[in-house]
Amino acid sequence: MGFSIFDLFKKSPFEPIQEQMKKIKECVYKLPVMIEHLKVGDFDKYEEDAKIISHLEHEVDILKNRIRDNLPKSIFLPVPRDTLLNILSSQDAIADYAEDFAVLVTLRPMKLPEELYKPLDEFMKLILKTFDQIYEVVMTLDELLETSFGGEVAKKVYDMINKVGEFEHEADIAQANLAKELFKIEDNLKPMDVFMWLKIFNKLGDIANLSEKVGNRIRLFISK
Repeated sequence: MGFSIFDLFKKSPFEPIQEQMKKIKECVYKLPVMIEHLKVGDFDKYEEDAKIISHLEHEVDILKNRIRDNLPKSIFLPVPRDTLLNILSSQDAIADYAEDFAVLVTLRPMKLPEELYKPLDEFMKLILKTFDQIYEVVMTLDELLETSFGGEVAKKVYDMINKVGEFEHEADIAQANLAKELFKIEDNLKPMDVFMWLKIFNKLGDIANLSEKVGNRIRLFISK
């Protein structure tokens, strides 16, 4: 008997969303690997990384479409259907931006300047910290459902969502510091390199921003 998204919804409305998030995590966690290859300017390696990320993002899209197509309309759901679709779309966008990053770094052979190693590592660490926090929130939704979205579990989830916002703010600061370090050495770089690095860093920052957006969508339906 084949896998059925509908069967998952009969167990929990959140289980398909959790399955999607697990696949997104695979995608996001390829990014620091790619950055290590950027440091040494191994174009073949980061082009290979980009293909893997693109494949994972495609798998996320397939799962997203299967969930949308099979989201029940005729059975009772403990949360509004539109809410589930909004969470699904926001999570999917995280994988989209990971793929955008991967595509950007393959457009022209580039090697990360050594002066940016440390600030980029700090930025990436905070992006992963933000993503990991929203991942834990999503994985806690079943527990929240069992308590009817109230009590100590709801308080715990609110606190976790607040942490997502705190970590995203720290990532914003790290991104600004990274840009400052880039501008310190801009005279040693081609103008197009400066432009491309800024776009690349923005794509990474969007992953933290979208993690916060997922948290805010979850906060909305808990508070209703």
